[in-house]
Amino acid sequence: MAEASAPDAFRTYLKDLKLSDVLPAKGKDVITLDKDATVEQALATLRDHNILSVPLIDKKKDNEIVGILNLTDLSTAIAFQSCFEKFKGEPQQLADIRKPEFEKLLKTDLFSSPASSLLGVSAEGKHVWEYPEDTPLDKILEIFSKGVHRTIVLTKAGKRRILSQSDVVAFLKDHASKLGDILEKPIDKLGLIHESKSDLIKMTMYESALVGFQRLYNQGWEIPALPIVDKTGDIVASLSASDLRGLTNESFGLLLLPVLDFLREVTGGARPVIIARTSSVLGEVVRKVVYGRVHRVWVVENYKIVGVVSLSDIICKFSPYDFKKPVE
Repeated sequence: MAEASAPDAFRTYLKDLKLSDVLPAKGKDVITLDKDATVEQALATLRDHNILSVPLIDKKKDNEIVGILNLTDLSTAIAFQSCFEKFKGEPQQLADIRKPEFEKLLKTDLFSSPASSLLGVSAEGKHVWEYPEDTPLDKILEIFSKGVHRTIVLTKAGKRRILSQSDVVAFLKDHASKLGDILEKPIDKLGLIHESKSDLIKMTMYESALVGFQRLYNQGWEIPALPIVDKTGDIVASLSASDLRGLTNESFGLLLLPVLDFLREVTGGARPVIIARTSSVLGEVVRKVVYGRVHRVWVVENYKIVGVVSLSDIICKFSPYDFKKPVE
């Protein structure tokens, strides 16, 4: 009976909640960008406000949202520029990348093109996820568990606020005492580690950042990050779409650097890697992503990566439709 009561505890608590109940108390209004802004301006906006997506608005139509541009759209467009074909898979020396003739080769109109031209490159970018604040939380848990990362919430005061996967997981952490014993269960027993993930796509620290971003695209952005491993296969860092924020036309060529050099030049260095074990309980993973301000935890056994638990995976366990079946 104990096993049957565990899911009832959190579902009973969550089923009557609305979006207004989980919006952060100190949340900010939505940052928007004119649809005619350039790709370079969009990247700068994401960097300056430390956000992963930005709604594009049409000022001529009373600031109507025409779409949400996210880093998946931007990184896909950037990583597959035709000028990179000659150098595909070949990390470059920084001195070579900064040579005038090389910079001339990499001249592209991508960064000066309208940001709106990239809308819909990713599946998530094809839809504006916008809901009133009295929408049942269960509805958002379902779409978040399927990989949607954020939604716009319309408040009764007429404001637009962003509710992200991170906000929802932080709410779960803050209300852990009301969720029953599900947070005490090991992640492998909850169905969050599958054999298919043991062959997780990786990149080595000797490959170029460009190869990494192209590899992310080729795996369908299911997990929008790659573990970076050393020659022994140990994880040393990770690469995600967010590492493209702030890239400019002038720094475009740095994508051809070895990935750790790229991260040092563009983002100031690789962020610490947050890891867990297959035996780690769900509550521990929740605390790690919240306190570490990350979107995923890499699962490691014997120093090797065997899987990853993303925010989507965590939220799935609390959704009315749990797509991650527990291990019997």
